[in-house]
Amino acid sequence: MTAYSTTSDDTSLSREQADFSKFKLERSWRHRCPVALRYLIALVLAGLAWVTTFGLRHLIDAPSFQTPFFVCAIVLSSWIGGAGPGIVATIFSIFAIEFSFTEPRYTLTFTFSEVPKFTVFFLAGAFISLLARRQRRDEEALLVARESLEEKVRDRTTDLERANRKLTEEVAERTRAERSLQRLNRAWRVRGLFNRSIARSADEPELVARVCQTLVKSSGYRLAWVAEVDQNRVVAAAHAADDRFERVAEAWAADGPGYPMATRVIESGLAFSWAQRDRKREEPGDPWSESNEVKAVLALPLISDDAILGALLLYSGDGDAFDKQETDLLQQAANDVAQGILLFRARAARASAETALKKTRAELERVSRVTTMGELTASIAHEINQPLAALVTNANACLRWLDRNPPEMDEAREAARRIIRDGKRGSDVLARIRAMLKKQDPIREDLAINEVIDEILALARTGLDGVRLVKDYSARLPLVHGDRVQLQQVILNLVLNSLDAMKVTPDRAPALSISTGVTVGGDIEVAICDNGIGLTEEQVEKIFTTFFTTKTEGLGMGLSICRSIIEQHGGRLWAVPNGDTGVTFRFTLPVALL
Repeated sequence: MTAYSTTSDDTSLSREQADFSKFKLERSWRHRCPVALRYLIALVLAGLAWVTTFGLRHLIDAPSFQTPFFVCAIVLSSWIGGAGPGIVATIFSIFAIEFSFTEPRYTLTFTFSEVPKFTVFFLAGAFISLLARRQRRDEEALLVARESLEEKVRDRTTDLERANRKLTEEVAERTRAERSLQRLNRAWRVRGLFNRSIARSADEPELVARVCQTLVKSSGYRLAWVAEVDQNRVVAAAHAADDRFERVAEAWAADGPGYPMATRVIESGLAFSWAQRDRKREEPGDPWSESNEVKAVLALPLISDDAILGALLLYSGDGDAFDKQETDLLQQAANDVAQGILLFRARAARASAETALKKTRAELERVSRVTTMGELTASIAHEINQPLAALVTNANACLRWLDRNPPEMDEAREAARRIIRDGKRGSDVLARIRAMLKKQDPIREDLAINEVIDEILALARTGLDGVRLVKDYSARLPLVHGDRVQLQQVILNLVLNSLDAMKVTPDRAPALSISTGVTVGGDIEVAICDNGIGLTEEQVEKIFTTFFTTKTEGLGMGLSICRSIIEQHGGRLWAVPNGDTGVTFRFTLPVALL
């Protein structure tokens, strides 16, 4: 819709009203004067014509000059007064001419020869009077019609002006409603884009950067920035601006415009807005906003779970922006952002806690390995002592072969080879021990589980003296993907637990069985079975709880760490009682991907 323009109509109406005022002025003395006055005017005009004619005749010495001024008097009398005054003026003129200008003068004696002349004069005057009456009637009819038309035009103009004002108000209201609807739609779109940004962001800095970009690039705000508190000081965590404001935003100092507003919002937890339309004429405004064509500013607190995390500030070039409905929707969007910030902070805290927990778990695993290796001190000493003793024996033999005359070089070389072999065997034992005790990050690789088990049995050889060991390995087992040291720790811990359980049953010959195979699901399974004291149904699950132990000495950490290691490898560890004769520990590991 478009409002009608009334400027030209008002101008033409004023002109017509001025013309009509002239008609009303004419009617006021011609059409509304009393009847007697009309006749008096006719007599006066005829008298003036008589006097003027009389004077001019003597002045210019023109005896034949008689009727012109009388004719004018008749015409004026008829035009002013109508037919009656015109006829009166005609009769008065006839008598004046007869009395003053016809021989014999100064008498009213009409001769027969004068009758035609005065008859023609009278008929002419009557004709003029009748024409004047007809004109007067037409004028009066025209005036009546004009007044009626003017009244209708005036009424119509009033109606049109009223309709135009109403239409203008409706158009203005509709424009305001459309702009308000556009702002509300924009606020809803902002909230949806905020939620999408939360879902797509990886951390808090990326989220607040996406939020600012969304407000400027997708929603049309001039400038947007997120304020946070860092060491009791408000700082800009992220910002975005259109091309005209990018340089201003980049150069924004810590004490720049907007920081007092952000501080106020963060301290109070309440939204705050500034608009040029609301500022009083004598009230100072924001010079920065005015100079950069910013008409409205809105500062929203970022609140989540009653905690104020910061503030979101928006700068708009629309002076009608940030009404109550738009502010409420934008506050909801800001609350969504605050929830996202809190979520990312919780994720960061959880990641930090998980990292610390991972470090602690790795340290506990190393401590457990050291503790476990401490229990193998005798076995380790035996394993190292054997190659050392062999080294000494072979070295003495080598010397004896060389002392012979002639020296037995072949035998000496063989003794030297045995020395090298025993040295490597001792080095391998030390390497295995060092790997078990070394503090390092897990290294995943493809492993043959049977070899891992044999390496542990070699370390525990002394502890296995007097124990009947049965190994039932499945041939051609698929490889597993894991950390060698961690899997060795699990197997060593389970073997030592079995040895400890069999020490308290001296009435039975200790027997340990270790088997490997493939489960129905395709995983590798390792089973370690003993005939020791065994476990009750209640103890089967408790033994994997941290700090629970059935030993008189021990921390109760070993089996808990073992289960954690197996689960990190994607497997499962559990215990199955063998009735009254021991327990079987089983664990599974997924097959390595080719």
